[in-house]
Amino acid sequence: MIILNLFIGVIMNGMQELEKESEKSQLSSTSSADAIGKLDNALVELKRVRELMVHNCSRN
Repeated sequence: MIILNLFIGVIMNGMQELEKESEKSQLSSTSSADAIGKLDNALVELKRVRELMVHNCSRN
C-alpha cells in the first residue's frame, strides 16, 4: 500500500510539472505572437510611408 501511494505521488508530481511546462510554453508562444503582430503592423506602416514618399517624389 505504501509503494502504491508513493507511485501515485510520483505520477501526480510529474503531471503537475508537465502542466507547468505547458503553461510556460503557451505564454511564450503568446508573447511571440504578440511580437510578430507588432512587427507586422510596423511593416505595414513603413510600406505606407514609403508609398507616400514615392508618390510625393514622382510629383516633383
